[in-house]
Amino acid sequence: MKTSRLSRLVQILTALQSGQRYAVGDLAKMLGLSRRTVFRDLKDLQKAGVPCHYDKKACHYTIDPEVFLPASDLSAQEALALLLLAYKVGSHIHLPFKDSALRAALKIENNLPGKIKRYCNTALRNISIRTEPQVNIDLFDKLFAQLQDAILRKKVVKISYYLPCEQKNIIIDLSPYHLMYINYSWYVFGKSSFHKEVRAFKL
Repeated sequence: MKTSRLSRLVQILTALQSGQRYAVGDLAKMLGLSRRTVFRDLKDLQKAGVPCHYDKKACHYTIDPEVFLPASDLSAQEALALLLLAYKVGSHIHLPFKDSALRAALKIENNLPGKIKRYCNTALRNISIRTEPQVNIDLFDKLFAQLQDAILRKKVVKISYYLPCEQKNIIIDLSPYHLMYINYSWYVFGKSSFHKEVRAFKL
């Protein structure tokens, strides 16, 4: 499965914001990308106004975490997009860590300039989202966090899988590598010890 452009940009930002210095080759190897793709993504970040700096002598990229995207630098549409995700979309979709997203949105909104804050408040009152009813997933944040950790650490997890033909649950060793939201549900993709191939499992 190919990594989406947005996912790549977020991964590059996360790596650079850690305070470490990365050469293009380091980023390419770490993210499993070509050097050309990394160069293109870095240029896109710079065009978007991200303070991503290149040190010609040391041949590496860095981001100063102290000056990275303060809320006061957000445009009205950027701020609205973030608040829309947290306040509106998050109420209708099983997004992980909803409480954390809500707290983050409140912090961002609190630090917005008055004019942009008023614009967002007015716009949000005139936007609504309707989706199909969804089943509530207990402990969804915990499950999502465990799978995310397993993906990052390349760990094997045990999952319970229902066999329709035999009408029973079995325990499978899964090597997860990707989480995806499809048609109002989250799925984890990974190598199944039972199927001996990569499968998608609905959470």
